Amino acid sequence: MRSPLPVVEIPKALCVVTSAPPALTDGDSRPPLLTTAQAADYLQVSVRTVKGLLSEGRIAYVKIGRATRIHIEDLEHFVAQNRRKHRTRPLGN
Repeated sequence: MRSPLPVVEIPKALCVVTSAPPALTDGDSRPPLLTTAQAADYLQVSVRTVKGLLSEGRIAYVKIGRATRIHIEDLEHFVAQNRRKHRTRPLGN
């Protein structure tokens, strides 16, 4: 019978969260690159919708090897370009 494995504590300084985009520091002027999943969260749509928008050329993206990355500025531009103003109809129609 094997003895149980010892419990090893990992110092907090070594723990890294990989799901959030990197925060910009004061000295870093580069916009963060987002994954398609992060872009979908940002737009509050599905990953499938984001991939469709990318393939239609409606959102610019960067390919790094097989990975697709999206500048947050390109997402903000897409949102601004697709903003709709409320249209009022005359009364009685």
